[in-house]
Amino acid sequence: MHKDMIKELYYGKIIPSNSISYKTKKYVEASGKFYKLKELLKSSLDNKQAEILYDIIEAKEAMTDEIIFGSFKEGFKIGMCLTAEGLKSNSKQDKA
Repeated sequence: MHKDMIKELYYGKIIPSNSISYKTKKYVEASGKFYKLKELLKSSLDNKQAEILYDIIEAKEAMTDEIIFGSFKEGFKIGMCLTAEGLKSNSKQDKA
């Protein structure tokens, strides 16, 4: 773990969203299928319909970003609570 992790996070040297690996077999297969189907559908649409498809995809990406960020925040909160619990004095726990 970095000694100055807070400083590195503050100055943008640590970017949690960049550390996620999307190269799993399941992801690669789903991604390939998505782009293939998107292009197939797009080729059969007129310009207005293609624009609506693009807007649907953009809205879904925005929703997914919010879900991922919310999950990150919850994971961070859980991690902080576990840290705080681990740092509590054992004397209180021993008495329980």
